[in-house]
Amino acid sequence: MEFRRGDLVEVQWLDILEDSVGDPDRAELAPRVSVGYFWMVRESHGISALVTTTTIDVGATGQNGYCIYPLDAVAKIKMIRKGRGKAHKAQEVFVFPPNKPAAEQGDQQHGG
Repeated sequence: MEFRRGDLVEVQWLDILEDSVGDPDRAELAPRVSVGYFWMVRESHGISALVTTTTIDVGATGQNGYCIYPLDAVAKIKMIRKGRGKAHKAQEVFVFPPNKPAAEQGDQQHGG
């Protein structure tokens, strides 16, 4: 799926989870859902990362600013609303997942 800066997106991602007294044999990653405006995909410390702005984590109030996710931790990006106007259409297009051309993605898990 293609995204441009200013698109409102839902990001489904996996977070670390720590439990100092739990059973390590039952350890699981913690699924998270955040909503924000797509900003870009770029490198950070040699790792491909997704950047969103004005993020709202489901279940948390009052959060804003930006969020950066390692792409390997992102399970799915869902388009909520495309940005509008000529300035939006002039923005660079980013494809998620980045390894496949947009024409091959269709309606698969990562694209929606």
